[in-house]
Amino acid sequence: MQYRHPRRPLSPLGLAAVAAFTGIACIPTGSPPQTVTEQSIDVPDAAPQVLLESVRTCVREASALQDRLVAGRQSVDDLNALRTNVFRGVKAADKVIADPSAGSMSCQEAEKAKLDLLGIAAARRLIPDTRLKQYVEDLVKRDPTAELAADATAEWLRYELIHGAKSPAEVLPVLAEFARNQPDCAAGFRLLADYGKKLDSDRNVARSLQCYRLAMALYGERPEAKSIEGRLAELEETERKASAARAARQQIAAARLSAVQRQFGGFPDGYFVVYAEENVKPPRHGGIYFYRYEYDVLEGLPAAAAYVEGLPEKWSWKLIQRFPESPDGRKQAYELWKTLVQRKRKTALREWSTTASATI
Repeated sequence: MQYRHPRRPLSPLGLAAVAAFTGIACIPTGSPPQTVTEQSIDVPDAAPQVLLESVRTCVREASALQDRLVAGRQSVDDLNALRTNVFRGVKAADKVIADPSAGSMSCQEAEKAKLDLLGIAAARRLIPDTRLKQYVEDLVKRDPTAELAADATAEWLRYELIHGAKSPAEVLPVLAEFARNQPDCAAGFRLLADYGKKLDSDRNVARSLQCYRLAMALYGERPEAKSIEGRLAELEETERKASAARAARQQIAAARLSAVQRQFGGFPDGYFVVYAEENVKPPRHGGIYFYRYEYDVLEGLPAAAAYVEGLPEKWSWKLIQRFPESPDGRKQAYELWKTLVQRKRKTALREWSTTASATI
């Protein structure tokens, strides 16, 4: 029987100790995987179409790994696989771009793939963000009106805004302005769709809806818009149900306040001085008995409703006086409250003293 440690290999001394204690033969599982570096990746020379096919594969694999890492399912092997695909894809794309025999369409595809891979690498901190920024600036400077320039700007916005720590209130206006300025470019739609998915995963339904709706308003005629139609419909249905539930709760709350308002003299607001006491039956044959009581100032009708509903069982209450909702009204309410509390204490003490003397 062999024992293998599930996480990291034991030292030779640890293996010997396990074997001596359990009687199980132990073998080492090997050294931990080494981190893949860009220098360790070698891409042999090949025809542009062969290299381009390798680039496409690297982009697909890197995108899938990035999605898995964003979802929280990551391991050392996944990170190394991501590094391998990113660095191999970038090097292969550079070879296609530098090859004089490669056609213009192949070069554009390679440049776009390199842009996507550098964006993933910057988001995962595999490269300095300055490297992505420099590549973006080079593409935009070469031809500001080209679709690739818009893609490059969008990739930098994705890194700076979507992968950054900025709030939706800061991000959405910038993405919306970019999308409105690029109505014929798919990059604007992808930005809005990706940010909508991020907000959706963060359970920010309101902002996610805002993002998806803007994407559909600007790019609803494009074929790629179908990718978010289903989720948009689901979120809108969720919002409709939540809105109906809120309306029902508001209606119940309004009815509750209306009932309390009638109990408090029909006043919609103000400071209410109330008295409440515990209903205790006195002894049949006389004697001393105790009960609890309290005076309180309730500031506003919602506070009055909460007070009445929160009273324990076998307690009763009554309204002493209502004062207007103003600084003077508040002052008068608390002055009356102090007077009533002091008077009640004196009365209760006198009643107890009289009762005790009569009983004795």
